[in-house]
Amino acid sequence: MFPTPRKAQRLVTAVVNVDETIAHVDRSLSDFDAVLVEFKSLLVDFAAVLDRFGESVARVDGTVDRVDAITTELGEIVGQMAGITQTFSPAVALNDQLRRQVDRLRSLAGGDEVKP
Repeated sequence: MFPTPRKAQRLVTAVVNVDETIAHVDRSLSDFDAVLVEFKSLLVDFAAVLDRFGESVARVDGTVDRVDAITTELGEIVGQMAGITQTFSPAVALNDQLRRQVDRLRSLAGGDEVKP
């Protein structure tokens, strides 16, 4: 049996709608393919940026290590200088006292004035 004209028209409309839907899905998939290609390109660029960032971090880490070593060495030098200062401070104090005494003796003898 052949379908009635109304059924035939509905079938033709359904086939046209399916055809348009398939065309729309095909266009969407093509657009999606283009988006995926662009996204892949962005991922490659991002990977390159991450590599450069990793190299920068490694350089910063190396610099921090060198600064730490320098700071340690400076701390050791300061410690040694403090030891030297403690070692010589009695001699310096004695020298200052002797100079003041010599200046007083000169002053008593009528020589130069006492230096502060």
